[in-house]
Amino acid sequence: MQTEDIQVASRSRSGWEAVDLGFSMVRTWWKPLYGAWIVLVWPVALLLQLVLIEHLWVVPLVLLWLKPLFDRVAMYVLSEALFGKAPSLRETILAAPGLLRTGVIASLTWLRFTPLRSFSMPVLQLEGARGERRRDRTRLLIGRESHIGMSHLLACFHFEVLLYLGSFYLLWSFIPREVDIDFTTFLFDIESPGQQILSNTIYILSVTLVEPFYVAGGFGLYINRRMYLEGWDIELAFRRLANRVEAERSRAPGVATTLVFFLVLGAAAFPKNAVADETVPARIACPAARPQDASDCIARILEQPEFDTTEEETFWRRVGGPEEEENPEPVSPGALDGLFELFGSVLSAVFKSIAWIAIFTGVAILGYLVSRYSARSGVEDPESMDEPEFRFGLDLRPESLPDDILAAARAAYQAGDPAGALSLLYRGALIYLTRDRGLDLPASATEGECTRLASHRLDAGLARDFGDLTLAWQFCAYGSKEPGFEAFAELCERWRPYLQAAA
Repeated sequence: MQTEDIQVASRSRSGWEAVDLGFSMVRTWWKPLYGAWIVLVWPVALLLQLVLIEHLWVVPLVLLWLKPLFDRVAMYVLSEALFGKAPSLRETILAAPGLLRTGVIASLTWLRFTPLRSFSMPVLQLEGARGERRRDRTRLLIGRESHIGMSHLLACFHFEVLLYLGSFYLLWSFIPREVDIDFTTFLFDIESPGQQILSNTIYILSVTLVEPFYVAGGFGLYINRRMYLEGWDIELAFRRLANRVEAERSRAPGVATTLVFFLVLGAAAFPKNAVADETVPARIACPAARPQDASDCIARILEQPEFDTTEEETFWRRVGGPEEEENPEPVSPGALDGLFELFGSVLSAVFKSIAWIAIFTGVAILGYLVSRYSARSGVEDPESMDEPEFRFGLDLRPESLPDDILAAARAAYQAGDPAGALSLLYRGALIYLTRDRGLDLPASATEGECTRLASHRLDAGLARDFGDLTLAWQFCAYGSKEPGFEAFAELCERWRPYLQAAA
């Protein structure tokens, strides 16, 4: 890792700004990143589907468990691109076996459950730290950014779930209304192999879209903490200064030699004790024999100009209340207070994230339930609950039907007007269902929606008869497919008990 080759501005950032830095890496190097992911991860997912063809529902669980290994591909591409040049697809493929040489068991067992996996992964993969050294190193680096790492995990997890459910809902919305299947059945139908393959494919696509951002966000946090703790910005500034001096020296050796000559000559013109007094502070001796006696000496050393530094801290403090009057000066928190403050900030961030996610999820579920209840039960505005007089261009007033609907329908069919005959049967059926069976049909409902509502509100036999009559009417009215005489006679016989009441 050569810090002088870093491709981003070397400066300290806030936690969320560091996560955004990781997202910027994904946007910048998305081609090598997603190319490597598709070439190396998708074949594994396909192979799992082929091996577990009899138990396809296990595939997402296995893929979820193997995520730490997949994340190493993204980490390799991002780290190489950040400290040099983005690797080509061939270089990533050649480097893939080396990514699995160390830490595989730890990544898939006890480290699999850590919520800071994206942050600790660079310590394991890039630094090669193991055991206690890895734990100490991770604890030192994460510092006060642990709540950012956990919030980042929760955000990516919910984005992944939303992509998965949203894709399923989009596909479900394209299913024709005549196919009676609700969303939950479509989502959890594990008995159908085709549905399981579709579910696994959507899950793989969701992971492909979100997981690189999760790895990059944690990598951004890791880089930011190293910049802050190890002073990368200062180191890089000194290195650039040294490189510039070296370049100037190589271009003008004569000038440098002359400059050094005059500097030496000028230094010789001053008394040696004066130079020492102005540039090198006098050393303070500490003759104390025991460490307990060195307090006075330590105090004199701390009074030296080297320790006269000013540090600016920013914090929130309540103003204008009784606490300010009692404690006008802020009290510096101790170690235990700092621990409680860190714990409180972590809990606050977690609960805040959970609260927002619960609100959005609740609103989405409420909207879905309202739309589903409205569609299934026909609950609309009170005006739409009134018995409609016209629907699909059909007159549904009882007085518009003849006294003997079946006789009129048979006469129309024998006269060569099957559409008119089916229109009489269908109109009579709708009037019977809405008036005598209390079936609420919204004014905007189509034939298919009427069939679906009838299947949920009526008994199975009557709903089946209504569905068959609706299909016969639709085929004849919109597809010019007239029913045969036997089929028409069967419809008349099935609806005879009901239409006599509707007339």
